Amino acid sequence: MLRRSTTTLALVTTLALAACGGDDQSGDTRAATTTSAAATGDTQLALPLGLPAPPRLGALEEWDAMVADYATTGLSIARHPLTLLRGRLTGRGALTSAELERTAHGTKVSIGGLVVARQRPATANGVVFLLLEDEHGTVNVIVPPPVYDRDRLAVRAEPLVLAEGRLERHAAAGGAINVVARALRALEAPGRDAPVHALPAREEREDREAAGGDFRAVAPPAMSFAQGRRR
Repeated sequence: MLRRSTTTLALVTTLALAACGGDDQSGDTRAATTTSAAATGDTQLALPLGLPAPPRLGALEEWDAMVADYATTGLSIARHPLTLLRGRLTGRGALTSAELERTAHGTKVSIGGLVVARQRPATANGVVFLLLEDEHGTVNVIVPPPVYDRDRLAVRAEPLVLAEGRLERHAAAGGAINVVARALRALEAPGRDAPVHALPAREEREDREAAGGDFRAVAPPAMSFAQGRRR
């Protein structure tokens, strides 16, 4: 029983390493390594029969590899989600957090990011604060109550969003940058017809196609602070 449990544990560990790219340096694809590990796992044969070679599988797409990283380790050191979305976002005029540093106060901007924090203080009169992260840094997004009411699902539930609004940079605040949002949309995974889409009414949420591919299921939960009574 001990030998069987040890073998099973080793197989589970091998499968986890293969899924998160632990054998990428060997040149094998994740899919091939995972299949090989599963085929040579805790299998006891009555006769010494040779196992067939695992099928040759292609390498994972960049987005799928990133999703696998988050699913197995909770992060990805090789690729940020926004890096993979950057080409299409740039084509639509979206800026990076680094480019916002060189943008004038009052400019209309759009910026995509991974939601790492949400804050809805009870004393803020319904204003929501988001902290978005892209491949260069973070930016604060202020969501006024009317925008929150209209784009509630994107604000509360989407891990990847595109915020459109106006840049604020006040000398009295030390030059800190905020984006006051006028709209928030969920970001799509690469390979779709459009990189963003407008969310439907809340009653249609269960029927809509998931934005961001499988990333929603594996995205790290955003930190939430001082939420008011009304969510």
